[in-house]
Amino acid sequence: MASGCEGGPCKAAKSAVNGLDGGQVRCTRPEDCPLSNNAAICADTGEPNLPTQQCVRCEETECWLYACSG
Repeated sequence: MASGCEGGPCKAAKSAVNGLDGGQVRCTRPEDCPLSNNAAICADTGEPNLPTQQCVRCEETECWLYACSG
């Protein structure tokens, strides 16, 4: 798990962001990742911190979605 989301007000679940071809979306920056389900670009301040928040990060050229799981 990458640092940033865990340890805050919620425990964030990390999942791969897959494209239409079923493969993981590649990126050079978070803005390259598709945003869905009301996701935003993750800030470096430990978000998401509300149960309804989701955000994406670009880590090692791959898009990851972080979502609070409770």
